[in-house]
Amino acid sequence: MHNMPAIARCIQFVLLIFLFAACHYSTTSIKNPTFRASTDSLGESVMKLVACQKINLDGKEINTDGRARTALNIEILNPGNVSSNTDSLHTLGKEIAVVIKGGLTDPKSFEVLNVIFINQKTTGGMSVSSNRGFEYQADTLK
Repeated sequence: MHNMPAIARCIQFVLLIFLFAACHYSTTSIKNPTFRASTDSLGESVMKLVACQKINLDGKEINTDGRARTALNIEILNPGNVSSNTDSLHTLGKEIAVVIKGGLTDPKSFEVLNVIFINQKTTGGMSVSSNRGFEYQADTLK
């Protein structure tokens, strides 16, 4: 009986250590991409691959437990005449990622490029959207 509080404290200590070891701490900050040419000319190059309403570029740096990872999200809003076939869409996404990576001042500035196809419809003041996205490791894009 006398050792019970000591055992309970020991178990609490072990559980507390386990809890801290299992936790992850992440922060996300904006990382604006810089390009060799104007974004208009880059947009025209993408539009040759896929007609769309708008192209959004959103760079981020995600820091998890001291390890930083950079990602560039390429959002293609209301793409026209794209296949719903996953393989075809993946191939198109890769072509878009290659164009965007090639336009970066430093092609190594982002580790990952995400191409997201967003279909958005607005009816009577209400918007409905669906999307499909693909992740590409920058070092595999040629």
